Amino acid sequence: MPDKDGFSHPNTKHILKSLSVLIAEDEEMTLSIVSNLVSPYVKKVYTAKNGSEALSIFMENDIDLLITDYWMPYMNGLELIKEVKAKNSDLPAILLTAHSDGINVVDAVNFGISRFLTKPVDFEKLKNAIEYSIQNIIIKRLELSNKQKEIGLLKYKEKHHQSQENQAYKKQLNIIKNDLTNSSPYDDITKPKNIFYFHHYYKPFEILSGDCYSLRKLQNDKFFLFILDIMGKGLSASVTAISSTSYINHLINANLYNINNPLASLVDKYLYFVKDILLDEEMVCGVFAVFDFNNLTCEFTNFSMPPIFLKNKQNKITKLNSNEMPITQFTNKFNIKNIELTNIKNIVFCSDGLIESMANNNDIYLNSIEQDLFNSDYFSDLQERIQENIQEIPDDTTIFFINNLSIKGIFEKSFTIKSSNSEINSFLTNVYKRMEKLSRLTHLTPKISMILNELLVNAHEHGNLEITPETKNKKILNGNYDDYVTEKEQEMDKNISVLFTISLTKKELYLIVSDEGKGFSPHIMSKEKPNSENFSGRGLKIIKTLSKDFFLNNKGNQIAVIISLDT
Repeated sequence: MPDKDGFSHPNTKHILKSLSVLIAEDEEMTLSIVSNLVSPYVKKVYTAKNGSEALSIFMENDIDLLITDYWMPYMNGLELIKEVKAKNSDLPAILLTAHSDGINVVDAVNFGISRFLTKPVDFEKLKNAIEYSIQNIIIKRLELSNKQKEIGLLKYKEKHHQSQENQAYKKQLNIIKNDLTNSSPYDDITKPKNIFYFHHYYKPFEILSGDCYSLRKLQNDKFFLFILDIMGKGLSASVTAISSTSYINHLINANLYNINNPLASLVDKYLYFVKDILLDEEMVCGVFAVFDFNNLTCEFTNFSMPPIFLKNKQNKITKLNSNEMPITQFTNKFNIKNIELTNIKNIVFCSDGLIESMANNNDIYLNSIEQDLFNSDYFSDLQERIQENIQEIPDDTTIFFINNLSIKGIFEKSFTIKSSNSEINSFLTNVYKRMEKLSRLTHLTPKISMILNELLVNAHEHGNLEITPETKNKKILNGNYDDYVTEKEQEMDKNISVLFTISLTKKELYLIVSDEGKGFSPHIMSKEKPNSENFSGRGLKIIKTLSKDFFLNNKGNQIAVIISLDT
């Protein structure tokens, strides 16, 4: 329950009394009004009439909260925030704007602004913005006091009880839909000249996240990708994110969109839905895209999300900035832009949790990601560079990495073997002997043999024999799995195809293994974690560790693995 001053947490008023606030505003009347509103609640108020004066005050005093206008002489509000964040990245900042300011919202979000307030300043919204902005300070103060810890942390951290966390996260994963987890939209990945495939990374900072996404197959073989980042208070933002994702996926599941213009139709219906549930202080940042891989085109609209990064086949990086303001209760129209995919090698969609992170050079990662993408042909490359260059990611993070691969080389050899353990073992022995005689592959023989073994076993057991992960776990624990496989082999007459392609130009070996069954679902990679009682999914984990990259076709009965010839 709010206290008599309207604060939602009982300790807010007490903690505010120990904080110093810096207010930067060139309009004397607004400066006076905001200062008078804030003064009764805080320890000290510093005022400045321009950005340069505010920066000097900040450098000479201990400031706990910054409230700044956008348009000011000498230095605008975003420039001021960037300077103070370089000295204290944790400092909360509230930006005051007029509707006519024409502010670049993407830059504002990237600079780590806690809240936006429009002029004239509303007292209740100002109090809510201040309380939201100092939540981290409130939590830290609570943790320093044993008495407050007993009273406050019970409310702040009760939701983190392990069983509740697991259930909440499981529900979130059930709502999120990804029809192309580690996979490609094609049924046969040996045929297209341009093979697009998707990898993604999703890590909520809290169990219930303000980030949400889905990647869905539409009618007419098109694919719809969206990432949402809700700007609002924690739990409320999570509810908006989850309900938004559920609604959009419902539209797709029920085919409630215009098949001839799916992007405009889905976004328009979502706007109508979300405007009805947004709170006054909430906004939705979101990027929506429809891919047509048959015609090699992509349509998108970006509501103040980070740029879309494109790398073409000549390794030139292009940054497509946001084309729309955040979604509010008043958003009605939007524009759609197009991307020609023919010459595109990599595409990166991400939420601001990634690009707002501080790099090791004490600059935001937004200024480093282009160089890292330039040096990354595969998602594993980019992940390694992100881990090397970022101190920590302090927010929800969603990344989609889309790769365009051309599988061709000077050497190509295909084989077809009967789907049985005896035939697989015989084939592996022959392949091993052949590679031992090839000087270019001798050093890679153990690695390639191990990867090929996992590929063939997966194709045989999970593809052609259609053994589910649950059945495999149960049979292994009961000690009768080998007998079970032998028995099922007698009832089945299917083959496994293997294609070897070597590219000396790229110094890569491509292994493509196909089965004649239902395939091996890639979703096990994100849904299950190998442990002492889970024997499924380990093969793909081994493949992921030893290879440069891998992906499956749309059916799941064909897998391509890329192996570097350098190591």
